[in-house]
Amino acid sequence: MPGRVVVVRHSSNIPGLRALVEQYRDDGFDIDLVIIDYGDKIPPVRQRSDKWIELGEIFDGLKMLAVDLDLPVWTATQTGRQAVNKTVITMADLAESFRKADAADAMIAICQTQEEEAAEQCRLYLAKMRKASSRRMIRAKYIKAQQAIISTEFVGEDD
Repeated sequence: MPGRVVVVRHSSNIPGLRALVEQYRDDGFDIDLVIIDYGDKIPPVRQRSDKWIELGEIFDGLKMLAVDLDLPVWTATQTGRQAVNKTVITMADLAESFRKADAADAMIAICQTQEEEAAEQCRLYLAKMRKASSRRMIRAKYIKAQQAIISTEFVGEDD
């Protein structure tokens, strides 16, 4: 049976997102996955003197949201400038706060050179997998027009 996708424009903090998910559930909507575009843009519950502290708390909040509501939560995050010309993006390339990586159960970097882009190719680097092997690479086809990624080949560690 085909699923339903609901896109909601929401600019709330973590408690607001929790309330939104609970409201959808109360209305009978069966939620299988929450995708947030993107975690770095979620406003903090409390202003801190340092952005990295706020981001750590936001990503910890997303983790708790997932655990408490028994739902996977996916989001994207920024890398720093040093990652622009790298062929493999790792956790060390995260922008602003490494605490984002601490909260994550899995981190997958989409890596692509200009040559790969022209050939509609990319690589998925498994930067962190809490319950599986990390530092592995998967080759994939990347169809830009549909924003689709189709895995084609497991490459191995740090390839």
